[in-house]
Amino acid sequence: MRTRVFTSIFFLLAFFAEPVSFTFAQTAEQLARAKVLFDQGLANYERGQYDAAINDFTEYVKIRPAEPAAWFNLALARYYKTQASPNETGYRQAAADVSQAIRLDSKQAVYWHTRGGIYSQLMVVDLAASRDKAIADFTEAIRLDPKYAPAFRERGVVYERVGRNREALADLNTAIRLDPANAVAHYTRAKVYGAQKNYAAARRDAETALRLDRNYSVAQIYLDYINSEERKASSVARSPQPSRPAPIRPEPAPTTRPSASGPKTPAEITDTAEAFQLASAAESARDHRQTIAYTTRFLELLPMAGPTEPRNDLMLSIFTGTLGMRAKAYSALGDNARSDADYERAAKTAMDATVRYMKASNDALEQSGASSAAALIRSVAESAKAVIYCTSGYETAKEWVETVDRTRPDARSDSLKAVVTMAGVRELWVQAHIMHAGGTAVQSALGGNDRQKIYSESLAILQKAISMMPNYTEIYKERANIHRRFGRTDLAAADEQKVRQLEALKSSPR
Repeated sequence: MRTRVFTSIFFLLAFFAEPVSFTFAQTAEQLARAKVLFDQGLANYERGQYDAAINDFTEYVKIRPAEPAAWFNLALARYYKTQASPNETGYRQAAADVSQAIRLDSKQAVYWHTRGGIYSQLMVVDLAASRDKAIADFTEAIRLDPKYAPAFRERGVVYERVGRNREALADLNTAIRLDPANAVAHYTRAKVYGAQKNYAAARRDAETALRLDRNYSVAQIYLDYINSEERKASSVARSPQPSRPAPIRPEPAPTTRPSASGPKTPAEITDTAEAFQLASAAESARDHRQTIAYTTRFLELLPMAGPTEPRNDLMLSIFTGTLGMRAKAYSALGDNARSDADYERAAKTAMDATVRYMKASNDALEQSGASSAAALIRSVAESAKAVIYCTSGYETAKEWVETVDRTRPDARSDSLKAVVTMAGVRELWVQAHIMHAGGTAVQSALGGNDRQKIYSESLAILQKAISMMPNYTEIYKERANIHRRFGRTDLAAADEQKVRQLEALKSSPR
């Protein structure tokens, strides 16, 4: 799946409606030409020929520069052209065009709302500045039209994105009251409820989003996650109190097949979401054989691009999690060979994904040049994915080591294999963090960024790497580079001294 830096499965821009039509009262020859250009621009926009529409509206505003509708339509054409190949310049130009429309007519809520949406896309470039501009524009749209549901929805999405859940919930409640059929609002509110551990409400909203849009795959994935979290919470709440156990009698084995109203057998399942739900339910019930049966069916149904690469990037985490689920079930039944094979496959999947995203991060810079803002943004987005998936791989490998040590304390060869895998994942994890910290720091060169915030974020990323491998020299080399970039030559010198000490220790005789 091709990654788009400015778009996200958790943040959907769904507010642009139609370009504004215009009628003319003047009849001069020049204005007649303008009307032709305007109508032609509308037609090209509708056909998705955005370059042509941009040319038409650009020529139009040369003739009639005081017409806000034309500037607004020009902004829409620029926006959708930029969506096809996300870049900061395109979004900035679209925002400038809407700004011109607002200067000419500040009473149109749709203008403020549209510019707010463009700024929300630019949050990946300069989070704080664009976040505040987006919120301010959505707020003005709401002031102009208190029943404008899209502005409430998009402001709620921005609030949720930056963790301001109280404000997000208030806006999303209003958006849903004004427009109950909007799937994005329900899905985003589900995430807010999930963050508050209100799993029942989160589940209802995710299910509603799916009813409104059956192809909303992200909502389905989030619903599976919420169902899993809700079962875990219920299991803890139902933990048995100490009591004298009552004697029980063994029940006779069933002689007939369960009724059709019961759960489907694995062979009857044709949907990955259903297979995953049943596997999670079996795991919560500690039914290890059923867990294995349903996880196996899920893995059979999941479209794959290779042995360790699901066809859809969004399924990577669920794929590795399902392997871990089945590995634990195999271990509980004493099938150590299959348990180890699943743990190893999950760890290798995470490692392969990490390498793939690290390569994509480097490729983004090599193809467009390190001085390109768009290339840098893409590079940092890819290295962030590398960090996420390698973290998942490390947790899986660590669980594998702990499982072997707990269940097979004398199986040294099994333990060694798990430990070696964990060590490999750990080193890759550290390298991904070094790459991500370096790319994050370079973003300070982009105009409008909060340099101090970026400096702190970069150091925090490297501190995680140090906690994992405190004697890895490459970490301190990168941190020295970052200190120098931000003018802290004293701290850079200290890290460079640390590098010399570590290299001396490696070269000294033992």
